Amino acid sequence: VVGEIADGSPAQAIGLQTEDKIVAADGQQVSYFDEFIDIVKDRPKETVLLTVERAGTTIEKPVILNSDSKIGVAPAPAEYFYDFERDEYGFAESLPMGVQRGFSFLGDQVNAFGMMFSGDIKVTESLGGMGSIAGMFGATWNWERFWLMTAALSLILAFMNLLPIPLLDGGHVVFLLYEMVSGKKPSEKFVEYASYLGFVLVISLLVFANGLDFWRWLKG
Repeated sequence: VVGEIADGSPAQAIGLQTEDKIVAADGQQVSYFDEFIDIVKDRPKETVLLTVERAGTTIEKPVILNSDSKIGVAPAPAEYFYDFERDEYGFAESLPMGVQRGFSFLGDQVNAFGMMFSGDIKVTESLGGMGSIAGMFGATWNWERFWLMTAALSLILAFMNLLPIPLLDGGHVVFLLYEMVSGKKPSEKFVEYASYLGFVLVISLLVFANGLDFWRWLKG
């Protein structure tokens, strides 16, 4: 179900509307957004025939994918399909729930890193710097969102700090494990050069992430 349509997008050009249901692409039936993505990915500038349900009628619309193999739509949010209820937790109840949600969030981050390394998720679309972080807090003040994002960023930083990169705590753990196994410390010169390498890696990642934000800003 189409939830949003980007201005100037191929979807807007062919007259797609919100709440349209894309039920097939090039004759292949789709029920979920990821199925549609699997059909159109890696096909920049190609024409795809969409089968769309609108107000009880079925229409077909050919669309030319953009250079990113997209048509410029976002799926309808979960609220479109489901009714939600809000549970309020007291202080004592909130502690175990916070721990549970924290571990769940960290698990999602680990899976996302694995998918980036395997190529299932594009790094250029998933990585961001200070601009992306600021955007995550939203344009309007919301206490709940503020603390949720603060907790999420803290968990992400903790996870990143445990990566086996020299200069980070994870790198020091690797050196300690080596010392425990081998019975001797790595040479000071080796640790020094490894720290230089870790510094270059961390700064490069910082520059790359913020560079992606700048590039997105240039592209509008």
